[in-house]
Amino acid sequence: MLTTHPYPLFTPHCDHDPITTIRSLLHGAAESRFYADIGRKPCLIEETGTLGPLVCNEEAAARFLRCALFSSWAHDCHGLFWWCACDFGHLDHPPYDWDSYERELGLLRADRTPKPVLAEMTGFGRFLRTLPWAKLPPRSTQAVCILTHGQDNWGAAFASFILAKQAGFDVEFQHWDQPLRDAPLYLLPSICGAQVLARRHYLALLERVRAGATLYVSLGDAMLSPFTEQFGLEVLGRRRRDQPARLRIDALPGLPELAAAAPFHLQLVPTHAAVLGREPDGSPAFTCATLGKGRILLLTAPIETYLVGRPGAFHGPGSQPFWRIYEYVSREARSDRAVSKREPNLGVTEHTLGADKRAVVAINYSPEPVEGGMQLAEGWKPAEVLYPAQATWGSAIRANDALVFTIERDGRRARRGVSSRST
Repeated sequence: MLTTHPYPLFTPHCDHDPITTIRSLLHGAAESRFYADIGRKPCLIEETGTLGPLVCNEEAAARFLRCALFSSWAHDCHGLFWWCACDFGHLDHPPYDWDSYERELGLLRADRTPKPVLAEMTGFGRFLRTLPWAKLPPRSTQAVCILTHGQDNWGAAFASFILAKQAGFDVEFQHWDQPLRDAPLYLLPSICGAQVLARRHYLALLERVRAGATLYVSLGDAMLSPFTEQFGLEVLGRRRRDQPARLRIDALPGLPELAAAAPFHLQLVPTHAAVLGREPDGSPAFTCATLGKGRILLLTAPIETYLVGRPGAFHGPGSQPFWRIYEYVSREARSDRAVSKREPNLGVTEHTLGADKRAVVAINYSPEPVEGGMQLAEGWKPAEVLYPAQATWGSAIRANDALVFTIERDGRRARRGVSSRST
């Protein structure tokens, strides 16, 4: 059994944003899946919390817990414990007279009156007891994120998890030297160094592409070989950058120019790759090459490790929509998903209940309500809303809350993309 203590204060790349925004709210699920997927063992959120009143007030702590409960449940994290039962601010002996953040973390105040977090915990327990199944099946995943030598594994994994969630698909993790798992999409995010992965593992990955899979690679300072024939690009030279890379993604009309730190500028000439995006000097920055029945997409900036180190990179007016690149890369891999969405703060997991039925958990990872915005693929229709009470399929999802419902195959030919509001 593996366990996590996903406190932003103590975890790299996590103490950047408000506790009720997407990075903080996905932290527990992302770190637990990171351990569980690579460790191949169940993982439990053994201890979490908000670390007291200088981080947020009681109402925000309750919203954090509500969202974390739904998120850990949807991502098969097996359980969640809050630290801790009671406040200890009245105690004058060690360790409670040492560290300030240990004194007001309880579900109960020192006088034993309950805080709002306790109401959220008991409410979630009541919800679980109403469900028509004993255990939520594991969520379906569409991509495998491969962690490699030379990189910040956790940083690359965490950013990939968030970007995939914003783009509307789910990933699982593996280390490069583990047996390659089957998937329609493989992610090699922010690869670095001269020993990215062993040759035999790289060639096995390329064989999956030749058989029909898609491979996405974002470059740090990596040395990857073989390269030219597989990526459809010839490198004429490279230089170290003195400014951030500026990326114009022509394949995504209307997307503003994106900026990201990158160590090197590559002078690339396409041999058979299609150029999907360029830098201001015309150099290819985002490309796609066919390899056998599959595709290899290359981005010349390590956007994952860039974003994970920047406060506000995933939410708010200052964020850049890098998730649109993940949305583009995953188009074919997402074809089997029944529910799609456009709001990046809305995360959706799908859980198979049978050949013709799925459970869907839609979580609002934002401190603002989300108005609908989901669509059903052709051949699917809403069945039953399980949470919250009195909600409908088209209901807005309140701040840091969820909508849990089931869908079923429609015997009639449904119109593709029927919106939640019209349904």
